[in-house]
Amino acid sequence: MVKISLNILEIEDVELKQKNISPYLFTRIYATVGYKTKEDSFVYEQGLVDTGAIVSLLPRRVWEKLSIKIIGQHYIKGIIKRKECVLAVKIAKVRSKLIDEFGNETFEFDKIVYCADSDEIPLILGLKEAIDRLNLHILFSKNKAYLEQM
Repeated sequence: MVKISLNILEIEDVELKQKNISPYLFTRIYATVGYKTKEDSFVYEQGLVDTGAIVSLLPRRVWEKLSIKIIGQHYIKGIIKRKECVLAVKIAKVRSKLIDEFGNETFEFDKIVYCADSDEIPLILGLKEAIDRLNLHILFSKNKAYLEQM
């Protein structure tokens, strides 16, 4: 069994705090993900764990370094369905693994990712072909989160 520790951060929304509106602290969970590079090594990045995202989203600064296979074009949209809120992406396959600060790491796996042509987006770790192969544990009362590979 492998246990990958995740990082939990509380982020303050300054505007809400100034308006004295609570809650103004938001909890975000991050994982360190390794992606195979063109040089056949791994580059490690912090990604926001998004249980609502199926596919991971990579900013250009990350995916340009990777050994990826582009398999198509697509676009993604979120809550707001307006044309100006749509993001064009490349669909690609990349070799990945998850690792934590203690050196624990998962098996390597191939995953489908969306590659954005922008650096104005965060790296988002989606569920498909990563978290869906692991058990996600979130213990907010203890400020702990981890992924478990059985």
